[in-house]
Amino acid sequence: MEREARWEFRVLGPLEVLRAGEVIEIPAAKQRIALATLLLHHNEYVSADRLTEPLWDGSAPDNARGAVHTHIGRLRRTLGDAGKPIQTREQGYRIEAGPDDLDLARFFHLLDLAARAARTGAVAEEAGLLEQALALWRGPLLGNVPSESLHRDRLAGLAERRIDVLERSFDLRLQLGLHAEIVADLAAATTAHPLRERLWAQFMLALYRCGRQAESLEAYRTVVRLLRDELGLDPGDELRRLHEAVLSGISDLQLPLQGERPAEPDARNALGPEWHVLNQLPPSSADLVVRADVIAAGQARAGSQDADGLPIVMLCGPPGVGKSALAVDLAHRLADRFPDGQLYLRLDGSSPGRPRDPAEMLAELLQSTGTHPASIPDGLEQRSAAMRARFAGRRILLLLDDVADVPQIEPLLPGEARCLVLLTSRRHLVGLPGVDVVKMTPFSGEESRELLGRLIGHERVAREPAAADAIAAACGWLPLALRIAGARLAVRPNWSLARLAARLQDESRRLDELVTDDLAVRPSLELSYEALPEPVATAFRRAGLLNGSDFAAWSLGVVAGVADGEPLVEHLLRANLLEAVGTDVSGEPRYRLHDLLSIYARELLAGDDPADTRTAARRYMDTLLTLADRCHRELDGHIALDDLRPVPYEPVATLPEGQVAELTDAPLRWLLAEHRQLFDAVERACDHGRHVQAAALMDRVTPFLDVYAGRQEIERLFTSVRKAALAAGDERLAWRAEYYRNGQTLARGLLAEATAGLRRCVDAFERLPSPYEYAHALGALSFCLHEAGEPGKAVELAGRAVEAAQAAGDDSLLAAALRDLASGMSALGEYDEARELLERAVSIARRLGANASIANILGRLAGIALQHGDPPTARSAVDQAIEALAQTDDPYGAAWLLWLKARTSLAEDRPDDGIGHAVQARARFRQLGDQRGEHLALVTEGEALVALGRGHEAAPLLDAAASALAELGADRMADHARAVASGIPDSPPSSP
Repeated sequence: MEREARWEFRVLGPLEVLRAGEVIEIPAAKQRIALATLLLHHNEYVSADRLTEPLWDGSAPDNARGAVHTHIGRLRRTLGDAGKPIQTREQGYRIEAGPDDLDLARFFHLLDLAARAARTGAVAEEAGLLEQALALWRGPLLGNVPSESLHRDRLAGLAERRIDVLERSFDLRLQLGLHAEIVADLAAATTAHPLRERLWAQFMLALYRCGRQAESLEAYRTVVRLLRDELGLDPGDELRRLHEAVLSGISDLQLPLQGERPAEPDARNALGPEWHVLNQLPPSSADLVVRADVIAAGQARAGSQDADGLPIVMLCGPPGVGKSALAVDLAHRLADRFPDGQLYLRLDGSSPGRPRDPAEMLAELLQSTGTHPASIPDGLEQRSAAMRARFAGRRILLLLDDVADVPQIEPLLPGEARCLVLLTSRRHLVGLPGVDVVKMTPFSGEESRELLGRLIGHERVAREPAAADAIAAACGWLPLALRIAGARLAVRPNWSLARLAARLQDESRRLDELVTDDLAVRPSLELSYEALPEPVATAFRRAGLLNGSDFAAWSLGVVAGVADGEPLVEHLLRANLLEAVGTDVSGEPRYRLHDLLSIYARELLAGDDPADTRTAARRYMDTLLTLADRCHRELDGHIALDDLRPVPYEPVATLPEGQVAELTDAPLRWLLAEHRQLFDAVERACDHGRHVQAAALMDRVTPFLDVYAGRQEIERLFTSVRKAALAAGDERLAWRAEYYRNGQTLARGLLAEATAGLRRCVDAFERLPSPYEYAHALGALSFCLHEAGEPGKAVELAGRAVEAAQAAGDDSLLAAALRDLASGMSALGEYDEARELLERAVSIARRLGANASIANILGRLAGIALQHGDPPTARSAVDQAIEALAQTDDPYGAAWLLWLKARTSLAEDRPDDGIGHAVQARARFRQLGDQRGEHLALVTEGEALVALGRGHEAAPLLDAAASALAELGADRMADHARAVASGIPDSPPSSP
């Protein structure tokens, strides 16, 4: 064939035909299908019957053979007669092509040459030949050839072969030390083929060899999530071994070629160096707008790392406020102060997956700094101790990004005061000792304009300053939203800023505007939604009832009105309209709609029949009530004496009994897992006039969730219930809610406020009348008056409560009334009578099997015994109370018992023990938000210091506690604090 008449065919991408270097267009789809089929079977005859399937995909016409002949004839005319590339014989049609004529033939020819090079060990030659072969691929195979059967039957295998070659090519280039040159290619390959574990292994190794250990570990976490989410599988042995090797910091790390057995590590070098100095910090953002106040706060704290206690700087604030970017920048600024390493961990506290396990992260820290995997202990506490020992004597900066909660990071904190911990979290984490909190707020106007200027040019912003400010305001001054707005303006240089500002003024479409290419917008959501079958579409809309919170599959089934929510969840996951967010504390998988999807679902729900929506909401409330009622009954022994009997409720069978039993198998965990949905349901019920259901639900969950959810949140919910009940004319339920609300106020230490509120409750219950609630309110008010230093009034009220409880025949109520009466009698000097009353109350509680009540009464006995100089009785009561409380989950009660233990130690002349217990109690009270308890513990700490002869340290503590207790209305304890302070000698201790 002459050169000018030479034919070139290309199938490794869109179908292309060249003759003498000139492209020949083939506009007809059927001609392209026929030509592609012949080229895929080059050098062999293809019968008309074999051409029928790819041409018509199973819908061939009656005279298919004639139609095939017609299409081949037209194809010949399109190609032209010169060279006659299509040969016709009785057995069919053929195109003869070799490596010089057809890219597919050249691809396989190069693979043959590469195989020969491999057999001789010529690694560089093999790598070069494979690179040539891969370079022939120009895009999706035959992307312009519309034949389903052709793509299914012939091209899938070719695509798989290309990936195999790609993996072999990467293997060879890694052997040749070309890791830096292929990192970008491997990143693209793992994106294109996310489930190919070999590509991920190669990517991890290339990153590691480039000194990017943190990114290598992040790649491993990414593929683990992908495999589990998509296939439900864990990574294979190769990936796991490589992960361990990267963590261990093994030098000269190799990845065996496909099919080779991995070499065993040399035991002589297994331990590695004694300490690996690492800088794992991600790079700083090039367009970061620095916040001088935050940087100054971090630098000041870093400068105090020789002081007592571990320096911790926490950057907290709402999503999109720029916490992580600023923390990374601050870490880089401080890096030179910490020569032993700058370590980075992302904790995934707000990611779609489950927050990372502290034990796993400790293993990562230990291995990355040189500890051999075999030397890492199994337990969380043991790993934490090993990490602190490892960090001892070193100056290390530890950046913990996206923290979920305090328990997640407590095991990770070094014990070395010369270290520095930077952490970011969306929440203000309470309970971390010595933490400097930097509350990050949205940008100022100047900072917003600065960021927009960096993204689109300062001159453009200067031309329209008012419009720039309007855009920033519409974005809520959040850096994330401003970046999206800036990105849109950057790709539209012909847009004025005023144009975008005007578009953002419409709140109904603002979320549509504040998106970029990688976020879904309403039109794309509509396409996905409209493709859903009707039951799944209904479920998607009604997920809007779940208020954007995460939920379990059964919840989606209930609002959708189907028996099993799992198929609905699976459908929505596949359609990318739902995301998995790990598992909750009860072990149940959780899911959520993205914020934009949640808004979209609620928009769709507004178009449904309101009666259907109300029915779905009631069904969900009935289900939550049924499950909460089961949990309440299972946890009956954990309920405190001061809790009322719950509002009667008849369970509704919306779920099978077996599923109800399974979900509530660990009742407290279920309540904790669902607390957000439970509280949202209370709000919805109040808003829609269903106050009885709201009250019934609150009665069943409050005894177990008030400490965990926050007492102010519980107060707010009881206020909603009270208002809804009053609107319905139901005074009894309204005052029950008010009684509970004041109980939460009292638990926060606001004694005066709670006393005033409980007086109103007593009057209301007496007026209604409501004798059961009246007796409870009398007891609670009696306790308040006792704490306020009015024992006579307290005894009078407690006596009335005892009479009311006896008249009602309620043993639990009687035990509570006896307890409160004993407190009053003790204050009047009647210790023996008080003890007798408390012993009677304990006997009742033991008969009822109420462990929380037993602990509560014994704690009261310990306090009274201490007041009357009887430490042995106090010690016995405290020990028994702690034993009883161990059968429950009551952190609030545990804090009070710890305080009593401190006071008992003081009474037994053991002030050193007293200080330790008091400090612990004060920290717990602070974490629980109980101001009264916190300052009572402070008084005890001051008393212990006085007993140790350190009155100069105790005086300011006692003065602060007295002022705070007086302000809270706890006059008796405030007077006690002042009395202790007044006995401290004026002269300071002599110098040693």
